[in-house]
Amino acid sequence: MKGSVSHRNLKVALRPQERKARKRKILFVLAMFVLGTSLVLSWSRLKKSAFLIENSISGSIPAPKTVAVEGAPESLKPEILSFLKSQSVHSWKNKSSDILAHFPFLESVHLRRDFFSQSLIYHVVLRQAIAVVMKDGNSSFLDKQGKLFKAPQELYQNPVPKILDAKMDPKALAQIAAFLKKISSLPLSSPIESLRYQSLVNGWLLTLNDGTRVDWGDLKWTEDKLKRLNAVMADAKTYVKGNFFVDMRSFSSGKIFVKPDTAKTL
Repeated sequence: MKGSVSHRNLKVALRPQERKARKRKILFVLAMFVLGTSLVLSWSRLKKSAFLIENSISGSIPAPKTVAVEGAPESLKPEILSFLKSQSVHSWKNKSSDILAHFPFLESVHLRRDFFSQSLIYHVVLRQAIAVVMKDGNSSFLDKQGKLFKAPQELYQNPVPKILDAKMDPKALAQIAAFLKKISSLPLSSPIESLRYQSLVNGWLLTLNDGTRVDWGDLKWTEDKLKRLNAVMADAKTYVKGNFFVDMRSFSSGKIFVKPDTAKTL
């Protein structure tokens, strides 16, 4: 057909604005490619550096320049450091579990690495003792979970109640721990000095720091018993001076007996 032109012979000229937009798009794609390549190379270098640092810590490359212990009493730090140096353990990281196994009075050990100073810092946390259990001339500390552990006496300077003649089975210890945790959050006229187990029928005998003795019975109704005990003691002290003996074994029947106590405290 006359006047018709094949589309293959047509040349399309782009406008200046369109040419600039296309150039910007091409430059952006190139920039993203360069950036991506740089990130991949940087990540490879970081992984290589981390591998070298980890190998340095594990002992295949010279060990860190310094090793420190924090969180422990000053008297305990040299002992932990001496233990660390004496162990032929390949990984410094694994020594955290070694420390816990060797020192049962530690609750946790966390390792912190300072790569700039090439030092390792072990942060330790002592287990919290809520009582000391006395049995057959031996003593062990009791923690909040009702678990027994051995520890040097000097590590725990704050006074904690003594538990005497207690059953040593896990269920009984967990019950005592729960009782002490509960009563520590409630107002008490005087802190507990000791708890002595009497029998399944009579339960527990409490001795307070002010000399008051309380035949507490079983370890039920702790909050209700404590409220009544505080009220009874406040009333009794307005009439009689000195120590008291309080019998709460019939608490479930609504009875509490109070009398002056002339016995020696435990």
